[in-house]
Amino acid sequence: MRKTIIGMALVVLVCVSAVAGAQNAVEWLKKGIEYSNSGDYEKALECDTKAIELSPGWAKAYYNRGIDYNDLGRYDEAIADFTRAIELDPGDADAYYSRGNSHSDLDRYDEAIADYNKTIELDPGHVDAYNNRGYVYNGLGRYEEAIVDLNKAIELDPGLAMAYNNRGWAYYLIGEYTKALEDVTIALNLEPDDPESLDTRANIYRELGRLDEAMADIERCFKLLPEDPWWNYTRGLIYRDMGKIEKAKADLTKACDMGKDEACDALDALGN
Repeated sequence: MRKTIIGMALVVLVCVSAVAGAQNAVEWLKKGIEYSNSGDYEKALECDTKAIELSPGWAKAYYNRGIDYNDLGRYDEAIADFTRAIELDPGDADAYYSRGNSHSDLDRYDEAIADYNKTIELDPGHVDAYNNRGYVYNGLGRYEEAIVDLNKAIELDPGLAMAYNNRGWAYYLIGEYTKALEDVTIALNLEPDDPESLDTRANIYRELGRLDEAMADIERCFKLLPEDPWWNYTRGLIYRDMGKIEKAKADLTKACDMGKDEACDALDALGN
């Protein structure tokens, strides 16, 4: 999700001249951004809401509140605010993009794709929309479309590590492990401590039978971000392939208990 100060000065000038009380609304929104940047999203919401009360026709205030709702995991409320921002400013590509992200977080992939499509229509150079649409296509099993989008994201921003990782994951899912490893290697050269890329490489190494290297990568994931069911799921599969079934069951059980359906299926396959 993107929330930046860039472009805010223009919005402030327009609102100050056009909306009664807008100067106070601007100050509240600025304060909300400060709270948001410090991670205090509840306080940010209070400030955003005050800005909306003072200037109810200001799209940017709804947009920023939507970002804060999303950061709190309150996705439906975020979607409602992004929708209102779009009603007030139909040409705001980032509002469509951000609503698409909230839909994606709720696994509403068709709605997410529709919003990313609109984002790209309004802003053909919106690299994050291509990357995120590619990610959603991966989730839907539409891997060739994912690769096309991720190619475009990389063309627009050759330094976007996430796009290489996402494309690598697409290649992994269609069994093109050499290409997958090439992409995730680039991603890790760009961001050496990205746990998602390390997890991707661990899965590739596992499929290639390079189990010690796979284990080394997944252990780094635990050090970087200790509580994530994906890591337990991946390590469980590595232990399984190593023949360490009890350790595999322990990891898969934890991942299953944390909501990873794939881990539950893998656990069942081991005869738990």
